[in-house]
Amino acid sequence: MEKQHLIKRVEELRQQCRFGKLAWQGLRSSLNGMDNERAFFYIHALLDRARMVSRFLWSDGDQDEEASVATREALKVCDASLLAHAELKTFADATSVQFDRWLGGLDQFHYVGMNIMPQGTMSEFQQDAFLRSYDPELNQFRWYDRSIDVRKIANALRDLESVADSWLKRQ
Repeated sequence: MEKQHLIKRVEELRQQCRFGKLAWQGLRSSLNGMDNERAFFYIHALLDRARMVSRFLWSDGDQDEEASVATREALKVCDASLLAHAELKTFADATSVQFDRWLGGLDQFHYVGMNIMPQGTMSEFQQDAFLRSYDPELNQFRWYDRSIDVRKIANALRDLESVADSWLKRQ
């Protein structure tokens, strides 16, 4: 891969990490302002940016495998990175089929679309089904039947942005 091509890939990856950082900041601000809809918008934005970064680092079987490997090697990203995990892919690639499957698993078609409360409090609402749920104490986001720690994702993006920044300065 040409050096200039790799530099441009790393610049774009760094920008996507910055967008993720902005989404994390927006989430924290929305939680402070008690704006649930905006909070979930930022959670989804954060996960979308993380998935975009993941695609730069691990190809989905496209022709860019060489570029993905070169980018990982340049930034010293290991395959055990949180950004490589399959659960991140399932969040970002959620489809209407997954929604229909989740909905079909409910006893009734009644559910709460958005919920922000700590897990300890949620135990009092066992009878309720939540499409989206966020625990602000544990930073745990639950969507359909999946769960992910968004703080860890935000931290991984922040750390990768720093590495990319340093790498670009040395070029």
